[in-house]
Amino acid sequence: EGAPDEYDPIIIFTNDFIPFELESEPVIQTRNGQEKFLLVNLTKKTAEKLSAFTNRNMMNQIVVVVDGQALSIYKVVQPVVSRQIQIIRCRGDGCEQVHKRLKRTIKT
Repeated sequence: EGAPDEYDPIIIFTNDFIPFELESEPVIQTRNGQEKFLLVNLTKKTAEKLSAFTNRNMMNQIVVVVDGQALSIYKVVQPVVSRQIQIIRCRGDGCEQVHKRLKRTIKT
């Protein structure tokens, strides 16, 4: 949160990049009546790549980039082990912004 000029710059290494392909449109859900999160169903191919990626990057920070824009930064605390993932701790309209952009990546 805060104004963009208050953010620290980040460096994104693009040599280890996993493009998301989704099986279905992501769903915004609410936990405890207030905390929003995004439920995402990945294709099998994407889930396999993301599993290997998260195993390689345990305890490192990763960036979610959509349409060339860094949307959020997460620390990998456990590897992805299924085709369904959650994008958590959305602040403000963060879940809505990620949802809007990710729904364009549905594999048909």
